[in-house]
Amino acid sequence: RDGTGSPVEFTIVTNAANTARVHLATIIQDDLRQLGMSVQVVPIENRALLDRVFQSHDYDAALMALGSGDADPNGEMNVWLSNGATHLWHLGQSRPATSWEQEIDELMRRQLVTRD
Repeated sequence: RDGTGSPVEFTIVTNAANTARVHLATIIQDDLRQLGMSVQVVPIENRALLDRVFQSHDYDAALMALGSGDADPNGEMNVWLSNGATHLWHLGQSRPATSWEQEIDELMRRQLVTRD
């Protein structure tokens, strides 16, 4: 239950074709059930998943992967910067909505020009 005593219930959408990810979602579901939360795993076709996450924003939680496989974070600035197209929390912001996002923006911009 949450702080007001209401049950915690939500869905996790994930790519139905990725059996490892569906399995991971069921592990998360089982773990959260032990904490008293009700989680429904909803495996859907990948295109539908991407549309829900990036277009309609019609989801509670999504289990998916974004990444280039490159250890250099420069290739994923669109994820980390608060105004990035694939920055999936506080969507569509023109400037950071939180102090921690502002700090991430500053650190990511700084690492762009810092040599190892």
